[in-house]
Amino acid sequence: YRPVAANGLLFESYRSQHFYDVNRIDLPVEAGGVDYSMEMQINSSTAIIDTLLLFTSTLREPSLLRIDFVDVRQGDGIVITTPEGETIAVDGGYGTRIPNFSQGAYWNGNGQPFMLDHVIQRDIGHFRYLIETHNHMDHWGGLADIINHGIAYDYYLSPDDKLGYEVGDYLSINSSVTFQILNIDYPPTVNPSSENNRSIVLRVEYGDVAYLLTGDIESQTENYLVNSGLDLSVDILKAAHHGSRTSSRPAFLNASLNRENKIVILTFGTGNPYNHPHDIHRFA
Repeated sequence: YRPVAANGLLFESYRSQHFYDVNRIDLPVEAGGVDYSMEMQINSSTAIIDTLLLFTSTLREPSLLRIDFVDVRQGDGIVITTPEGETIAVDGGYGTRIPNFSQGAYWNGNGQPFMLDHVIQRDIGHFRYLIETHNHMDHWGGLADIINHGIAYDYYLSPDDKLGYEVGDYLSINSSVTFQILNIDYPPTVNPSSENNRSIVLRVEYGDVAYLLTGDIESQTENYLVNSGLDLSVDILKAAHHGSRTSSRPAFLNASLNRENKIVILTFGTGNPYNHPHDIHRFA
């Protein structure tokens, strides 16, 4: 065993005295804190005596699914980027819209383009989908900012414009990530009295990891989903309606958070007068 420097490269020599002796070779690769090595073994008398192994490595960005839960205060704002570079926005907070009841309140994020600022900072110039889960200003306002800023998009999906999609369908997108629609508009068993229960619900899956994005659905739509036979099992749950007690009932939590990973994302504005989230211990 001897390292030899020649022509600016580092060579390491190995010798096996007996058949089946194993030489472990550490490879000069640095990635993600993982050490790479290989093992060599002579198991034939016809083995080539002098063998040169040349390894090269190239730094590259790994193929990952990225989901940003943007701090838009009292509202939802989610940006999804697939490994193939396709981008989807799901809601966007109030954005620059100012509701009549705001009275200058800081907690709800109105009048401030938090979602748009995040998109600009990430230098996102095109969206495959803009998805408005339901027609409440703390969800669609930031999407309107994206459109008004002139950022391109292919499709705008909402309960009022379903683009032909139905429950159980998958979004049309060229990606290894799947986006299944579990709810869009009022379910057949739900009283159409609360806009929240129309919310688009998406199950996002990539490899072994799944997310559930729930908009503001309340217990009626949750019960429909639990009894629908659709796959609700996920690792990461975006809790509906900012953690309100109107949502996230035990049956729904048990149906969705039944994997080893149990991660809940809560979106709310600090100091909001609704006291969202309610009963936070139920997510423990």
